[in-house]
Amino acid sequence: MLSLTGTSKLHVRHIMDKLNLRSRVEAAVFAFEYRSSPDGLKAAAEAGEKLRG
Repeated sequence: MLSLTGTSKLHVRHIMDKLNLRSRVEAAVFAFEYRSSPDGLKAAAEAGEKLRG
């Protein structure tokens, strides 16, 4: 099992907040769906823009 430091947990929490995700399981599902999607690269780029903005 992966163990995260306090700083890593904070970064993950910020990303999840910006994407309106409530759990790490939900984040994994989000990542899987966008990676599996035919428009996955476009969706990932849009999600990245949301995180930066």
